[in-house]
Formats: sequence, C-alpha cells, structure tokens
Amino acid sequence: MKKRNYLLMLCLFMAMLCTTTITSCSDDDDDDSSPASLVGTWKSVSGSMGEIEFPFDDKDYMLLEITDKTITDKSFSQGVEETSQTTTFNYTIKGNTIYAEGEKYAEFSLSGNTLTLSSSELGVVVKTVYKRQ
Repeated sequence: MKKRNYLLMLCLFMAMLCTTTITSCSDDDDDDSSPASLVGTWKSVSGSMGEIEFPFDDKDYMLLEITDKTITDKSFSQGVEETSQTTTFNYTIKGNTIYAEGEKYAEFSLSGNTLTLSSSELGVVVKTVYKRQ
C-alpha cells in the first residue's frame, strides 16, 4: 500500500512537472523580428513635444518607410525632401519598443492604420502620430 501511494505521488509529481514545463515554453516571445503590421509607408499627421502640439500638412511632414529589417526616416519641407535629414537604420522590436542599432528608438502603439511613436529627449516626451499611406 505504501509503495502504491509512493508511485501515485511520484506519477502526480511527474505529471505536474511535465505540464509546467510544457505550458511555460513560449514561441520566442523575445523575437527580434518586425511585426508584419508595421511594414509599410507612414506619413506624419500630428506631433507634440511636451505640452506643445504641432500639426503636419501636405508640405511639411515626416515619412517612415518600414521594411522587415530597416526604417528610413525622411523629412519634407515645402514638399521637398530634406535629404540631409534622411536616415536609414536596422531595427529590432521587443514588446512595444523599437530599437535602432541596439539603442532605444521609440515606443509604439498601433491601432488600425494609425501608428504612434513616443520617445523621451532630455526628459521631454516627443510623440508623433502617423497614418499608413
């Protein structure tokens, strides 16, 4: 009887151990790949720096071109690209944070065709809202 109780307890313990091991595995939650929903071209529609809000229009705006590996950030003034302001960099994503070349670039939220990027510069929160093109 003691041997049977011991075997029963051992079986229950092994079943719990197997269940815990199986359910605690993940599908690479820390995967550095881009979610497919971010890939595309995004045009800025509004922004803010701290309490100061600034709109963008058809002549003065920023454009993000996101591929599965790179982000190209372009600025336009009077409808003309300011090539000295254009940057392209490799990126990774962890959670809701984009890292550019290993450094934190911005936190993002995505709702339908609206992408919001937020970052902190010298203690001031900079937020830019983009629409998918």
